[in-house]
Amino acid sequence: MVGPFLSYSYRRERSGQAPQKEYSRGSLAPKARMKYLITVFVSIAAIIAGITSAIAQAHGAFIGNAWLRPPYVYGYAATAILALIGIVTGIKTTRAERKSIADEKHKQIRIRLATLMRQWQEIFTGLKAATDDYRYTELIKNATVWANDAVSLLKEAGHPTDAELLSQVGHVELASDQLARCAHIPEWKRNEVARFLLYYQTLDQIRSNRRF
Repeated sequence: MVGPFLSYSYRRERSGQAPQKEYSRGSLAPKARMKYLITVFVSIAAIIAGITSAIAQAHGAFIGNAWLRPPYVYGYAATAILALIGIVTGIKTTRAERKSIADEKHKQIRIRLATLMRQWQEIFTGLKAATDDYRYTELIKNATVWANDAVSLLKEAGHPTDAELLSQVGHVELASDQLARCAHIPEWKRNEVARFLLYYQTLDQIRSNRRF
């Protein structure tokens, strides 16, 4: 939890916040077919191995090395090939599924980040125009929620270092040049507006570095 504007308890139920979707695992039909094929390959391999072993045993092929000669060796070779195809197919299916999940997660992160950027603009515009009244207090609360949402999103995206960097914006002392960018803002709210601007700049730099 970050505290950019004094203390305000973190709330997720901010009005207008886009609902968070669980990451889709993509179309299940192709993956289901691939998993079905794996089962088929393994099952056929087991059947062939069983039949070959039964015939070999009936003909006493396991006495000595007769089972290593035709026709038994063909059955075992077919078993090994089918089993290998099943294993390779399983590996490829697993890799494709993981990539699909990662791609979908990245897509959802980008969408939610774009939403946060738009929300920032709305809050920032409101902060600059607000007077010292109830509306300004509500905007400060919204700004705090926005900051926490941004930090949580970075953590969810797998970038805890970036999340910590962004959270520290709420605790650092603002530099003179950062305050100078908001020189036109009334002094009583200049610090809060400048800090919220720094949040945006930091998040935008992270987005650029991570190519969200």
